[in-house]
Amino acid sequence: CIYVLPRVFSQFKKEFPNVQLHVNRSFGSEVVKAVVDNLADFGITQLPVNEHKVQVAQIHTDEIKLVTLSDHPLARQKQVTAQDLIGERLLMPRSGTTRSRLNLWIGIVEDEINVSMELDSTEMMKRFVLAGLGIKFLAESYVADEVEAGRLAVVSLAPEKMVRRFGLIYR
Repeated sequence: CIYVLPRVFSQFKKEFPNVQLHVNRSFGSEVVKAVVDNLADFGITQLPVNEHKVQVAQIHTDEIKLVTLSDHPLARQKQVTAQDLIGERLLMPRSGTTRSRLNLWIGIVEDEINVSMELDSTEMMKRFVLAGLGIKFLAESYVADEVEAGRLAVVSLAPEKMVRRFGLIYR
């Protein structure tokens, strides 16, 4: 909602200036329920969606990357493995699909990982990294401005990149 949709809706409003939009931010399961219950004309949510009453069109992909201060030693690497994070202070999302995927990814070294904080706000997590409180996993688009300014760096996860897919759902 904060990092991708403003550009999308800006273009949409240029093409369709008279269409009124009501944006309601919610968890993925609530988005699907609102569309199924005819409370919303369409929704945007992380895929996969396991609901046969809706159609799904993939509209966006984004890579989850390790986010560090630009001068952090890990910032110089092209990829990091879970083992590379031993001894680091991790800032983790409190819950959600990304947290579940990260738990699987760090599973092999789970007992050696230091989860310093669990946070529920993307903006808060970004600011905590900027304050030097730890390293974090975020979608690359969430930190594009800070990376471009040289304040933060992003590193892909290995052995495979962690990619999120988003879809437009409708009845």
